[in-house]
Amino acid sequence: MSVGIVTAVKANSILCRFVAPSLGCHCNHQFQSIRCKGRKKQPSQTGQKEVWLSKTALQRAKTSTKQIPKNWDKFLARKPEDDIWIKTYFPPVKYSAAEALDMHREIASPEMLNNTNGSVLVDVELNMSTSKRTKFIAAFNGVLLLPHNFDDGTENKVLAFCRIIICEYLQTKEEREISVNEGALFAGGADVMGQQLQFLFVFPGAVGADIGVLVHYFRLGKNYSCEKEGDNFAKMQVNIGQLNMKNEELVENLKAYIERINFHRAKNIGKTAGNFITKAYLLCPPSGEKVYLKDEELVSDKNAGNPIDQITTLTFAAEKSAQAMAN
Repeated sequence: MSVGIVTAVKANSILCRFVAPSLGCHCNHQFQSIRCKGRKKQPSQTGQKEVWLSKTALQRAKTSTKQIPKNWDKFLARKPEDDIWIKTYFPPVKYSAAEALDMHREIASPEMLNNTNGSVLVDVELNMSTSKRTKFIAAFNGVLLLPHNFDDGTENKVLAFCRIIICEYLQTKEEREISVNEGALFAGGADVMGQQLQFLFVFPGAVGADIGVLVHYFRLGKNYSCEKEGDNFAKMQVNIGQLNMKNEELVENLKAYIERINFHRAKNIGKTAGNFITKAYLLCPPSGEKVYLKDEELVSDKNAGNPIDQITTLTFAAEKSAQAMAN
């Protein structure tokens, strides 16, 4: 007579069953492993599949802005009633250009920072988006001759050359002397025309009839450029002068920069989705104080700021002065 004994042992989430058909010395062992019912099924370790997006969908995702709070208009309408307030609870107070310059002069007085000859910088934030979601204004740069020039420690190098085949005219010795006298490092004619391919691009207004005016414009002009930090956002910083200059001179330099910046908007696209210059504030290092400018200071006529018009005006002025000296 044989007796069967069944035992169950739970070890390492495995249920082992041992069967003994008899009490004799001979035993047959049979093991059957099953998954522990008390243990939850582990999630799959394989990652989620990447979803393919079209180029248009990617650009929309990049250009999507954060949702505007419901009480944003009320927040912008807040105005501090006292001279001292917490910036967190109020929008930035904006001033005119003259008021901002006076505030920086107080900070730069000898009693405080003693920086009466400091540089006046303007930081500008630009909206590079357009009426179409998939098109953006490209980064731009150029040269601007300010109404009131100043020394900022930089020096522009100018190469002047001329070659006009239609009029059977080549640059004469006298014109080369004029170019060098105006500050050109080198002046030549057909002998330097083969080197023009080494230039990456030509600035607007770099070609004209009066070589002396062109050299004067690009030698004394100020270089500017914007840096894109996204498809629809860019920043740029320009130097409009020094604190020891008059307010009228600094304001005119600022206006010249604003006109030129808005000219690039009209040149590239013509119409943007909103204001092109969204924000601008004045800085006077080493002070970190930012004085924001009013929105009225950031707009200009759409036909203003053309460098070709500015060079044409300088050419007419040079011709009139030459005629006056001849008479």
